[in-house]
Amino acid sequence: MKWKSVQSAAPYAMVNLNQELGKHMDAVAYATAVVKSEKECPCEIRVGSKNAVVIVLNGQKLFEREAYHHGFAMDQHAAPGLLKAGENRIVLKIVQNNQKEQWAQDWACNLRVCDFTGGKLPIT
Repeated sequence: MKWKSVQSAAPYAMVNLNQELGKHMDAVAYATAVVKSEKECPCEIRVGSKNAVVIVLNGQKLFEREAYHHGFAMDQHAAPGLLKAGENRIVLKIVQNNQKEQWAQDWACNLRVCDFTGGKLPIT
């Protein structure tokens, strides 16, 4: 087990975990990001993934869905949260099950932080 720095040039910042980590069944990957906010503000963390996901903000679980291979749509999972002033750590848990069919091999995710309308927040 180790951490790996990844940046995505794919549309919608999709991270292909098969490409980054290899094809694995019954596996878990974690992604983490730090965003800085000038002040405390409400936010929405939105994730796209065909896999089971958990969204955590500053140590607090905001969302969990244990469903596999249910299709991908941008922003399909959304969790309301509260950014604190300063640094905020987001952790995304992505789980791949053990199905062996070719259509079940996709293992990928993307994430964005926005306001409740999907608009930009003053974060870095």
